[in-house]
Amino acid sequence: MIEVLKLGPVCVDVEGLSLTEHERGRLRHPMTGMVILFTRNYRDREQLRALCDEIHAVRPGILISVDHEGGRVQRFRSEFTDVPAMSEIAAHEDAEARFEAAGLVLAAELRACGVDFTFAPVLDVDYGRSAVIGSRSLGTTPELVTAHAAALIRGLRRGGMASCGKHFPGHGWAEADSHTALPEDERDAESLMRDMLPYGKLPELASVMTAHVAYHAFEGEVATFSRRLLQDELRERLGFRGLVFSDDLSMKGAAGGSVTEQAEKALAAGCDMVLVCNRPDMADELLANLRWTRTPEFDARLAGLAPAAACGGAELEEARPEGVNHSTYRKAVLIIESLLDTDLYKFTMQQCVLHQFPGADAEYRFKCRTPGIDLSPFVDEINAELDHLCSLYFREDELAYLDSLRFIKSDYVEFLSLFHLKRKYISVTKSQDYPCGIDITAKGPWLHTILFEIPVLAIVNEVYFRNTYPDLDETEGVARLERKIELLRNEPDNGGLRISDYGTRRRFSKAWQKKVLLNMKERLGGIFTGTSNVMYAKELGLTPHGTMAHEFLQACQALGPRLRDTQVFAFEMWAKEYRGDLGIALSDVYGMDPFLRDFDMFFCKLFDGVRHDSGDPFVWGERMIEHWKANRCDPRTKSLIFSDSLTVPKAIELYERFHGRVKVAFGIGTNLMNDRGPQPLNVVMKMVKANGQPVAKISDAPEKGMCEDEGYLRYLRQVFGLPPVA
Repeated sequence: MIEVLKLGPVCVDVEGLSLTEHERGRLRHPMTGMVILFTRNYRDREQLRALCDEIHAVRPGILISVDHEGGRVQRFRSEFTDVPAMSEIAAHEDAEARFEAAGLVLAAELRACGVDFTFAPVLDVDYGRSAVIGSRSLGTTPELVTAHAAALIRGLRRGGMASCGKHFPGHGWAEADSHTALPEDERDAESLMRDMLPYGKLPELASVMTAHVAYHAFEGEVATFSRRLLQDELRERLGFRGLVFSDDLSMKGAAGGSVTEQAEKALAAGCDMVLVCNRPDMADELLANLRWTRTPEFDARLAGLAPAAACGGAELEEARPEGVNHSTYRKAVLIIESLLDTDLYKFTMQQCVLHQFPGADAEYRFKCRTPGIDLSPFVDEINAELDHLCSLYFREDELAYLDSLRFIKSDYVEFLSLFHLKRKYISVTKSQDYPCGIDITAKGPWLHTILFEIPVLAIVNEVYFRNTYPDLDETEGVARLERKIELLRNEPDNGGLRISDYGTRRRFSKAWQKKVLLNMKERLGGIFTGTSNVMYAKELGLTPHGTMAHEFLQACQALGPRLRDTQVFAFEMWAKEYRGDLGIALSDVYGMDPFLRDFDMFFCKLFDGVRHDSGDPFVWGERMIEHWKANRCDPRTKSLIFSDSLTVPKAIELYERFHGRVKVAFGIGTNLMNDRGPQPLNVVMKMVKANGQPVAKISDAPEKGMCEDEGYLRYLRQVFGLPPVA
């Protein structure tokens, strides 16, 4: 919510890529209420985000705006979608759908970088006369402009942004450019009122910008300074209730007297806010001399421009108009829009790293196990998504949610309030050294690289599937989901059956994951127990689930005492952190035999259960039951968590085998979140080094092992009493 009581009626600009001390003082002035950015203020998305953060830190609640319409009026180019000119979009048969998509693109990309507002749409009718308007126009008649603008405004709103119609009452007829001259419109009042039509037909229009044009039908008055146009026509006849901006007072079309006199005249005529751009001397003069009285109407109108949460991912995909799948839209669907869009165990591990191993380094490598997949065409798109990922910070409501979890400590939440993923720690390049054609490597402090894995995998998956299967119908996926739900509902003895979602890393898309979760929540009742995805747990009121992960035990190979003791060391460090909470141990980093040797009576009694992630699950379950019995534990008090390539039928089969003998639960991932018809990608991102030392996973399923140092792998197998690989 904008802090309206602290904001004034003047919009100013800044000179460079960051603020000067003088500009900081200008932003703090009580008459300042908005900042407008230009191309000179942009180098890349990271820098823009930093500038916006800096502005908001200096003046909390101040609006940051830009003229970013698409076409030739698009201030930010590199790393932003090249949005077509409005006239180009208007030429398509499905123009309204495309305008809505364009609005989503504009708003989502700007809001992701911290920009609150763009001065769009242009409501000027294209009469083929005005070069300054021309291709910026949404149509050649007021009716077309209205219809197209309504669609664009819908898109902007869904992207979290309010709208501004310009230039009232219409700049499409006057030929001169108001930047350099005073344009004149000699038409009669009836013609001019037709141009005004969109302003009375767009109830979602949040603000209006005036035209520096002299209108003969109103005795040559310039709209910016005309009480008759702004009060009698715009407010009274057309019923507009939003905020009214003047166009830039430094333009030639607004000339006449000092900037203070111009501003006071514009405000007296009916403008709520005045712009002074590209003339810092004029801005300082105005702030020093302007006399202005706040009104409740001003506060309400300004509050109407407050940005909403940046919309992307599932929300954008859900809003995609039927039949529209052009590249402009797809690029607007930012895949990761929250740092909570990851698995719970990444947070529980990171907390442990913060407390136990804050100085450790780590290196992760991506691997695609699916043969015949070439991901190299998608490198640029993946990099763009990572740029956006690394611009995100935790929001206050997200931090509050994490703080509400019983096992999350307050100092860790405080750490997260300052945390963001750093782009310098991850790289994506084309590489012929890997069968999939790309190399993704994360390398840096473990504390700062640990949260890359899940969003990176989700990004790779969604980029691949939205490009490879852009028009895939949901019918098959919905039918398959329906069959799974019915199998679970119809299981005769399903009172103890517990299914959870573990599928974020290999989901078809963010939108599909949400759809599946909502269906399972609605139709499965107590059978569906929650999700590993923290964002959706928060959003949908589900229980977040997570256990110990492979990388935690792998890292301990480098961080613990002698190598043979590192599995025990990892369990002890986990127990030290959580003191009996989150008591599910992972069994397959070294294989089942070494696990059982290390998982002695102490750990059998200390941990609540064990997770299976490789090898024959039936054999594994039987061995765990016997192991608990041998260590004086009642298996009926313990839990077996199955999560290895599960399907619903396999989960039911395991449930029928073990139910009543031990507590059982099932984490199903890919088969829930990427069962749409096309073959899912089997992608992983595994730790390969810790503190510069190789680490490895020795799986009971050999294909799931991963190590880049064969010598180290042989030594590790020897240390843990495993036979050499044939």
